[in-house]
Amino acid sequence: MMKKISKRIVNFPVSNFFVVLFVINIIFIYLGIYFYKGTFLFWQYPFSDIGATKAIGGIENYKASLIYTIDMILSGLIMLGLTYHYYKKIHKRNLLITVLCFLCGGGFIIAGLSPDDIRPNIHVLGSALAITALWILATNYLFEIKKQLKPKVYYLLQSVLQIPIFAYAFAYFSGTKPADGILQKFTLAGMSFVLIYATSYYQKFNDKVKEKIDDL
Repeated sequence: MMKKISKRIVNFPVSNFFVVLFVINIIFIYLGIYFYKGTFLFWQYPFSDIGATKAIGGIENYKASLIYTIDMILSGLIMLGLTYHYYKKIHKRNLLITVLCFLCGGGFIIAGLSPDDIRPNIHVLGSALAITALWILATNYLFEIKKQLKPKVYYLLQSVLQIPIFAYAFAYFSGTKPADGILQKFTLAGMSFVLIYATSYYQKFNDKVKEKIDDL
C-alpha cells in the first residue's frame, strides 16, 4: 500500500501538485468564508482572519477556524508530498527546490495550527515561510523555462509574479489598509497562475525533448 502511494507521488507531475494545491485552497477558503461568523469583507480582510477563533466583534468562529486549519494542513501535506517527489529524484539542481518545498509545507502547517488571534507571531512566521518559499519556487520555475519563452512572455509572467508580491509586502509592513488585504489576493492569484503555467510548460517541453531522443 505504502509502496504504491510512494510510487504515485514520485510519478505525479509537478504541475499537478500546484493544481491540487490551488483547487483545495479555493474550495476551503470559500467554505471558510461561508461559515465565517459575521460578514467577511473579501477584499479588505486577509485570509488569515478566516482562521481566527473569534470573528470581528468577538463572535466565536470555530467552524471557519477549523476549516482554515484543515486547509493549511492539507496544503502543507501537498507540499511535503512534493518534497518527497523531489527527494526521490534528488540531484544538485533539485536540492534547493526540495528544501523550499519542505519549508513551504512546514510553514503551511505551522500557520494552520496557530490561529492569528491566539498565536499571531507564530502564525505570521508560518505564513511567511510558506509564501516566501512559493515565491522563490515560482521565480525558479520561470527561470527554468526562460530560454523556451519569447522575451515579452517571460517578462510579462515575471511582472504578474513580482509586482503584486512586492506591493503587498510594502503595504503589509507599512500597515497600509485595506491595500494589504486587496494586494494579498492579487499576490496569491499571480503566484498560483505562474506556478501552474511554468511547471506545466516545463513538463511539456521535457516530454517533447524525450520524444525526440526516443525517435533518434
